[in-house]
Amino acid sequence: MKNKKQKTISLFIITIMVLSVLGFIFGGGEEPIQNELTYNGFEFVKIQDKFMLELEGKQFYFDYFPDELQEVIVPPFTITSPKYYFIFTPDEKDANIEYSMAKLQTSLNNFNVKIVLACDSEENCPDIPIKDCTEYAFYFQKSDTNSISLDENCIILEGENQFLSQAVDSINYRLIGVL
Repeated sequence: MKNKKQKTISLFIITIMVLSVLGFIFGGGEEPIQNELTYNGFEFVKIQDKFMLELEGKQFYFDYFPDELQEVIVPPFTITSPKYYFIFTPDEKDANIEYSMAKLQTSLNNFNVKIVLACDSEENCPDIPIKDCTEYAFYFQKSDTNSISLDENCIILEGENQFLSQAVDSINYRLIGVL
């Protein structure tokens, strides 16, 4: 009787294990939600909460679809230097500014542009250069006023966290010719 009970338990455990493996292989896992969208002839894939565009074998990711950025006004500019500074105020730099910088750096890397971090003042600045808008730069500033402006070779992005992310997406779309 004890032997029969052990066989039943063993068979039950083996059945559970086999069904678990089959469930995992044949769709037990959750797949990211994907939708295909088109804008200006460009084919995007929405993967969860991001938009992916593949151009010339390179993948570009965005937090916002181009339609969502109609109110973000980016003045005309061109990337003319092989090196740009990302300028920030040390006391304002947080995860949101770092995220916006990383998104822009990823796109600029596709154009072989070297990025160098820089502070706008010495106070609380780590061991990196101090720069201003006399350089080729993107200047990230926290502000209650949302805007993107040009000061010679410097593109100034100022605003709250969500706007900075939208501004970077809008700049990235312009860099690759979507907007």
